[in-house]
Amino acid sequence: MPMSHSYVHEESRPSKEMGFSDFANGMGVDHVVFSRKKKRGVYPSASSFSNNQGEDTPFPSNFNPSNQVGIVTSCTMSYVQQMIEEGEHQTQDFKMRIDDSSKIARTLVAFANTDGGRLLIGVKDNGAVTGVNHEEEYHMIDLACQSHCKPVIPFDVQVWKMEGRSVLEVQIPRSANRPHFCEDETGKWQAYLRRDDRIHRASPVQVKVWQYEMRMDRAEFRYDQFIGKLFNAWRDGRQLRFQQVARMARLRYEDAEDLLCLLIVWNIIEWERCQHGLVYQLADASALDELETRGPGQFRWKNYS
Repeated sequence: MPMSHSYVHEESRPSKEMGFSDFANGMGVDHVVFSRKKKRGVYPSASSFSNNQGEDTPFPSNFNPSNQVGIVTSCTMSYVQQMIEEGEHQTQDFKMRIDDSSKIARTLVAFANTDGGRLLIGVKDNGAVTGVNHEEEYHMIDLACQSHCKPVIPFDVQVWKMEGRSVLEVQIPRSANRPHFCEDETGKWQAYLRRDDRIHRASPVQVKVWQYEMRMDRAEFRYDQFIGKLFNAWRDGRQLRFQQVARMARLRYEDAEDLLCLLIVWNIIEWERCQHGLVYQLADASALDELETRGPGQFRWKNYS
């Protein structure tokens, strides 16, 4: 069953989008907001809701459309134009249309793993509005988030109708369940992140950092003369590749990953992408001194997610 206006309601109070009514002299557009986030036990898909087992089942006979978070309101073209004029960046991407739900999953995963973001479908890379069939594009996004992303990624959509053309705005929040994965060209599940307007495959260290941020059972920190030598190299301002960190600290790769994860989650070390790949450098010298002199106790249970 397609996305339908029968499952949205007239809003009884102005929405936050109505703050843009200052642009009332501009061209009016119809604005539909639809959500795939759970609210009061209902997934506001036009054709299903979620039961306690997380399974999709038909709407019950007593289903009340007013439980949904979708709204219908009016706005002006100025808001959409403002978004487009920003261009593609860290938290915004353009797509003329979605031809393959498995491929768009990479963009959705990258947004969810990083800072969240917004996908405007029906807009070319140069900002030209082509319009789309918003119902078809909605179901492509829904399929991508539900079937091609692990864990499943929640999303909101907004339909902007301008001059007879629809632009679908897909909003992906920064996920509390990261890392999310999708399949690459070989069928292997990979995690991705976003930097500026580009998508990068996440390194094993970055994947572990996300996992460490979401849990408390982290590896134990161990200190010896070789770790001390590594710390001094960072104090001297060196940027070290992963292999250099492992070699200098005399650690197996798996143990080097655990060490870097701890130091990144504790905000002592940071990573940077350069021409030759990822490098690791000192982020907080005073925190490194504290770790060396007082031990990991004051860092161990902090949540930096």
